Amino acid sequence: MTGELLFLRYTFPCATTGVVVTNGRRWKIAEKDLIELDQLVRRNEQPTCPLLERCFPNAVERLREYAVQNGLAQWAVATVADFWHHHHGHEGECRVRRAKVAEASNGTVVVLACEGETLNAVNQYHLPLSRGQFVYFHRRVVVEIEEVES
Repeated sequence: MTGELLFLRYTFPCATTGVVVTNGRRWKIAEKDLIELDQLVRRNEQPTCPLLERCFPNAVERLREYAVQNGLAQWAVATVADFWHHHHGHEGECRVRRAKVAEASNGTVVVLACEGETLNAVNQYHLPLSRGQFVYFHRRVVVEIEEVES
């Protein structure tokens, strides 16, 4: 896993509409870029930084600012993960949340227990999920499994 791929996994659920809204600003992702993003996600391949900058300029800039302020490498996996977990700053459906897997079935639907509620999410990236694991999700898409420190 690279930082760029993790970043794409977090941003892609917003891209599927073709329009991205950040801080009240809207822009449309070009059709050819949307097709390329979809293919990268399906193949689990790393996107280029210019593609991410073109499709998600505000999020890339906010990640860059976060990295500079904290003396971190912008595209390091740990930097990207921490940015999305704690500094993404969105509310509602677009907020990145942590949840416990209550049930995983067929590699597609996962039941999550999150902040006192139970909800369904999609395992779009085909992560190897099992009951009791903690995951992070964005727009009801499971993005990553929480690493357990030993």
